[in-house]
Amino acid sequence: MTIRSGTSSAGGIYFSDGTSGGDEYRGVVSYNHANNYMRFYTDGTEKLRITSTGVIETGTAVGGSGYDSN
Repeated sequence: MTIRSGTSSAGGIYFSDGTSGGDEYRGVVSYNHANNYMRFYTDGTEKLRITSTGVIETGTAVGGSGYDSN
């Protein structure tokens, strides 16, 4: 499988348990080409990010000031 998107866009795989609102995006695996990071969502919220330098960010504020960097 190949997911192709533009160099300034993101591509993703979405897991749904409904047909509207947040239920359409309960689980997500997404790659952001503009900033070169991969994101993983559970229950509609980003829980893990892998940056272009290989840093793994986890927690309630992934990509912000409240994450744990491993």
